[in-house]
Amino acid sequence: SDAITPLNSKIINDLKDKIDQNKPINAEYDIYNTDRSVLATLFGLLAEKESKSRLASIKKRNNEIKPYDQEIDLVFRGSAGQSFGVFQTERVNVRLIGEANDSVCKSMSGGKMVIVPPENARYKPEENAIIGNCALYGATNGKFYVYGQAGDRFAVRNSGTLAVVEGTGLHACEYMTNGTVVILGNTSDNIGAGMTGGE
Repeated sequence: SDAITPLNSKIINDLKDKIDQNKPINAEYDIYNTDRSVLATLFGLLAEKESKSRLASIKKRNNEIKPYDQEIDLVFRGSAGQSFGVFQTERVNVRLIGEANDSVCKSMSGGKMVIVPPENARYKPEENAIIGNCALYGATNGKFYVYGQAGDRFAVRNSGTLAVVEGTGLHACEYMTNGTVVILGNTSDNIGAGMTGGE
């Protein structure tokens, strides 16, 4: 489909057969800041299979669509564009070696995301932002680890994700209702505004 970005199309083309065969997956990709919403298509495919399987079970029909219950391990190298890992689901483990733009793992519901600087980085990760604003917005589950700082509005409306980050900008954990956020270094003003749960 023309609506699917080139990298998302490549990922689906590379992995769909193994997903249909319920096989574990390991894959690596280069990523650029023009690659936006990367992995959204994969997560949509996995969610669709899970949904159809559960619906058939509820209706007590012979279920020909089985959910994918193996592990997917993916490594990306480079600078990810907007909304990297958006809608991340369970059983998917992602490692980004580089940096990411805004809205990483928005609406995450499972799996694990690890973001680290390149091996040859000349800066101190604990003193520099390697992801943009609004990471984890509305996340409900999963694990999120960043060896570097985040921008503003980190983990806003988090309701279940475990996150560890070196530092954040303004409004971290705003309106948070559940989950755990560990900020190892500095944060800015208005942290936890409207927060009603979690830690």
